[in-house]
Amino acid sequence: MDKNTEAFISNLIIQERKLADSYHQVATCFGLSDGEFWVLYCLTYSRVEWTQSLICKTLEMSKQTVHSIIQKLISRGYVFLDAESASRNQKQIKTTKEGETYLSQTLQQVRQAESKTYHTLGKPLMDQYLELDKTINTTLSKFLGEIKS
Repeated sequence: MDKNTEAFISNLIIQERKLADSYHQVATCFGLSDGEFWVLYCLTYSRVEWTQSLICKTLEMSKQTVHSIIQKLISRGYVFLDAESASRNQKQIKTTKEGETYLSQTLQQVRQAESKTYHTLGKPLMDQYLELDKTINTTLSKFLGEIKS
């Protein structure tokens, strides 16, 4: 690997870790595990009808992990499974009144910070970042998938 490629990869990984660490610090500040944070984060998108399977797919988490997180959030009184919504394994995850209050006091601050970032940097730069990130992830995943043990 040449020095330019090595430096790029090193910087890319460092920047990705810094971004992940920023979200981790916020989750910790709110007393949440990373998994709990990301499941609740999904629920802030009210236009989506979230199910455990959709969260598994979106966050690339195992069914067992998501189930455990949902059960913990149910026990805290933040969410419930809507028995009216669908079949047994496709129940919608909905927030309780207490959950709505919690989300408005915590994760909405994260969404506001993200919105400020987006508006500060502008749509063209953010679109460019997203497209480049997607291309890098897709290409790297392809080459990593070719690795044999």
